[in-house]
Amino acid sequence: MEAPSPDGAVFADSGEAGVGIVIQNENGEVMAALSEKIALPSLVEILEMVAARRAAVFAVELGFQRVIFESDAAGVIKALSMRDLALALAGHLVKDFLSIAGSLRTFSLPY
Repeated sequence: MEAPSPDGAVFADSGEAGVGIVIQNENGEVMAALSEKIALPSLVEILEMVAARRAAVFAVELGFQRVIFESDAAGVIKALSMRDLALALAGHLVKDFLSIAGSLRTFSLPY
């Protein structure tokens, strides 16, 4: 089972943001990593949700089938695990994440 750990970062000087993902196996060994610059979202929660979505895409791109998504953004993990589409600004990202992660054999969102 692989464990992607997505995170978002804000670069205040340049008005940009970044997404970073590290995927580890059950032994803690790094299997893959990715970092990308993105446009700065209006809220940090949106940034963290974008990072989670990108982690799902990255796991699928690499062909992983059994995935545990880990994040320090408890609100994001809770929204994803509860399939909470109520957030007007992030509901589409929750739906997108669930659609992408649904193509994995199994996935979990511990919180």
